[in-house]
Amino acid sequence: MVLIDYDDGKKILDKYKIKSVPSRYVRNVEDAIAFADSLKGKEMAMKVISKNPEALHKAKKGLVVLNLKEKEDIIKAWKNLESKAKQFMPYKIQAQEMVRGIEIIAGGRIDPQFGKIVVIGLGGIYVEVLKDFQIGICPVEAKNASMMIDMLKSKQILLNSIKKEDLVRLIINVSRMMVENDISELDLNPMIIHDGKIEAVDIRIIK
Repeated sequence: MVLIDYDDGKKILDKYKIKSVPSRYVRNVEDAIAFADSLKGKEMAMKVISKNPEALHKAKKGLVVLNLKEKEDIIKAWKNLESKAKQFMPYKIQAQEMVRGIEIIAGGRIDPQFGKIVVIGLGGIYVEVLKDFQIGICPVEAKNASMMIDMLKSKQILLNSIKKEDLVRLIINVSRMMVENDISELDLNPMIIHDGKIEAVDIRIIK
């Protein structure tokens, strides 16, 4: 199994009209500052990207820094990330626009019994504690995607911030992505609902 690089994963998402937040690999602190400037006052996050399995849990390992805007804070965060990332070489550092909103999870995997499936649910404590998610067997069509949304306990939280047809379209596109590509595991966690749209923050694709 192979973990696909973030930029390559983003290209696959683009093909299926699944949006992701603006991001860029940065080679040095000057690159990071330039990216922050391009956001025109919006906050930035920086994270370490490595294929080392131990680096997947970024927050626990201190491999992500949030709420960056000022030059001094970016320089400090860069030094901190470089120091902690040495044990996960080779690695890259990614700068990403920070967005705030409602977290959801979307993804897919290969089930031993049903084959390729997709998953949708509210993120954060809702998926971890309340197990509020729904599963659909690929290929998922509009009717089944709509039923998956209706069966979520958190349905109204989502629909207060996004149109149902947008969630249906997301589920269908994730299903198509799973069916039409050699993907064994897809994890878009989190995706953020904000300003009437849904964007992926983390992209994890395993072929």
